[in-house]
Amino acid sequence: MKKTFKKLIAVMLTAVLCLGVMPFASAAFYGEHIFLRGDANADGAVNSSDALAILQFSVGKIDEGELNWRWADLDGDGTVNSSDALRILQISVGSDDPLKYDEKEIVKFYADALFASCQDPSEISYYSYYGSTMVNEEDETDYQEFDQEYDYTEYYVDGYDEYGYSTFEFCPEAQIPMEYVDSAEIEEADDGYWVTITLVEEQADFDDPIPEATFWYTANYADCTVSGLEDLWVYDSTAYFYEVTISARIDKNGFVTELYLDIPFTMYMSLEDNNGEHYAYVREEGIITDSYTFVF
Repeated sequence: MKKTFKKLIAVMLTAVLCLGVMPFASAAFYGEHIFLRGDANADGAVNSSDALAILQFSVGKIDEGELNWRWADLDGDGTVNSSDALRILQISVGSDDPLKYDEKEIVKFYADALFASCQDPSEISYYSYYGSTMVNEEDETDYQEFDQEYDYTEYYVDGYDEYGYSTFEFCPEAQIPMEYVDSAEIEEADDGYWVTITLVEEQADFDDPIPEATFWYTANYADCTVSGLEDLWVYDSTAYFYEVTISARIDKNGFVTELYLDIPFTMYMSLEDNNGEHYAYVREEGIITDSYTFVF
């Protein structure tokens, strides 16, 4: 490959992956009221009245609309019942022990903590590293190494930055369906807990040249443009994400203070010119590392 072509591939692949500052989805910001894990009745506190609200719901005395469902379903099983009421009582007296959670509860604990952290921080510092090696599969000696870093801080007042954007438009997506989880572990830290979640391997396919598949957590391909760069078109592309790891420090109050995403990937693609002539087969192997630090 020509040197200029190698540079083109580096720019193109950055656009294709659309990783880093673009979260997969945004959550609704609930105004100035700060919700707490276990605050089932949305009164700003976690106590026995929340457990009572859940028990009343379970016997039909109040309807679903009167519950803050996100904080009421403590074990993440999709239902709200007496087990959630018991967990809330344990939280209210400080006896809840996340170290005893099963994998589903660990994932829910992480999701709740990240959502809580994104409600109203004073600042979020973000760092992203993208490093890869791109190889012409027809000539293994011809390759391009690519490194790119982003590092900046966003400041917030009442959940919004100076341009009026919500914290949720900057934070990564909190919810992780269990079918995407390979393992979830939790261990004690000096000021709280470390949660580590490893996702299952995911394959994303591109076709002629519009994306067909979306990797759930780390990328949003829907807004990416992958064609028409310098008269070259990307066809038959496939990306593999493997051993994607999410690591979060969660403090005793249930807030994420540090978050790290490690995203190894391998991507294969065919390049053609506007006349449909084959140009090259390219393989890219690399890693994306994102980190977030929250200040409250």
